[in-house]
Amino acid sequence: MHSHENSLKQIWPAWFGLVFVLALSVFALRYFQPEFAYGVDLADMPLLAFVSIFFAICVLFVFILPRLVRKTGYQVNIPLLLFIMIAGLLLRLAMFDMPTLLEDDYKRYLWDGAVTANGENPYANSPQAISGITDKDDVLYRLKEEAGSVFDRINYPEFSTVYPPVAQAAFAAAYLLKPFDLDMLRLVLLICEIGCVVLIMKILLHLKKPLVWVAFYWLNPLVLKEVGNSAHMEPILLLPVLGACYLALNGRLIFSSALLAVAAGVKVWPILLIVPVWRQMLNAPKQLIASALVFASILSLMVAPILSAGLNEHSGFAAFGNLWQASSAVYLVAEATADLVWPYWLDVYLDIPKLARLILVFCLAGFIGMLCLKQADDNRQVLKRMFFITAAIYLLAPSHAPWYFIWIAPFLCIFPNFGLMLAGALISLHYSFFYFNACGMADLYHDGIVWIIWLPVWITLLFGYFSSPVTTADRKVLHEL
Repeated sequence: MHSHENSLKQIWPAWFGLVFVLALSVFALRYFQPEFAYGVDLADMPLLAFVSIFFAICVLFVFILPRLVRKTGYQVNIPLLLFIMIAGLLLRLAMFDMPTLLEDDYKRYLWDGAVTANGENPYANSPQAISGITDKDDVLYRLKEEAGSVFDRINYPEFSTVYPPVAQAAFAAAYLLKPFDLDMLRLVLLICEIGCVVLIMKILLHLKKPLVWVAFYWLNPLVLKEVGNSAHMEPILLLPVLGACYLALNGRLIFSSALLAVAAGVKVWPILLIVPVWRQMLNAPKQLIASALVFASILSLMVAPILSAGLNEHSGFAAFGNLWQASSAVYLVAEATADLVWPYWLDVYLDIPKLARLILVFCLAGFIGMLCLKQADDNRQVLKRMFFITAAIYLLAPSHAPWYFIWIAPFLCIFPNFGLMLAGALISLHYSFFYFNACGMADLYHDGIVWIIWLPVWITLLFGYFSSPVTTADRKVLHEL
């Protein structure tokens, strides 16, 4: 016992050192920000310097934190836990009153929130269509004038929003706190993140795992940048997803189904997490029917405003399903496969990009089918299947923006996996695209950097030996789950 206390004292400097490096990363964001201001040409931005520093910090985190967690062990260490929680909170608060770096999605969130809060359907009109409104008595005209540069700089203005109703409610909450204010959006996201951390710790307690494992999410530099600085809306999604996971772990499967339907009201993919939940109820048909009715009822409420606006060529949902692709090596493989087997006689209905997406969908469906073929032994295994499906959705997605890693980041607090953690570090290289694109070398990024990002991840995952950054005893515990 005495030696363990001494070892805990010895690792405090390392924890302080890690947090100090993360604080430096926040300082770097502030330092570089003026050189990334709106209107500065990409070629004049210090892109490689920023990417190099950010990448180094992400890699350092992936290799250092597991060792700190391993040395901390299973002993409850309340002072260390408080240090982790306070550090993560202060790092996030330090990014308030800071412009975003290389990201502008938040402008769409702020605009959607204004439209929704004023009783308009955000799916009915694209910003491009609204820009042509000249009637000064029109609500949308008034909002457009009030939004100013937020409206003028919305990305992909030719498409209506792609964010479902629950996300719109969160955006509207930010608008009601203060219209078109980035920090109010950050506040809403921070509240959601705190809720996520509470749920992560409740799951860890249920599974008798160390609470300090929450640091895999709360101190992750990619999460800090993508939520704290860039204000990506993933915490709004994670809150109901983690709530559904916690309820499934406790055997409350009907309520878990309800929360998954709510999560699908933020982004669509959590619908797939219903498979392991319903698979567990096949031997209880009344419970399954009740769960399906609850799920379908909530989901119908989510879909209604989207369908009422129509899925035309200006729909963000149609565009996202057919066009979005970025930083995905697995999509390049699927596209090459589609090019080999493309049925030319179906070219009216099916081009190579669509066939590539279909290949990935079939791979995902096959994986989920095999995973859930047998009933889970217990609710812990249901939770683990939900993690595997989320990881598969992330890995097989045709688009790999850095903030998509946040989908799996909370699960890595519960089921540490080195390969997936490595993905979170390497995807930071995504931002080098801006440099290569500005230099007229976009192909070098797509044909080179994308493989540098993903080959180490897939190799690590396939070998599996390095999949868990915890001790052998911990690995046995994970295996039993």
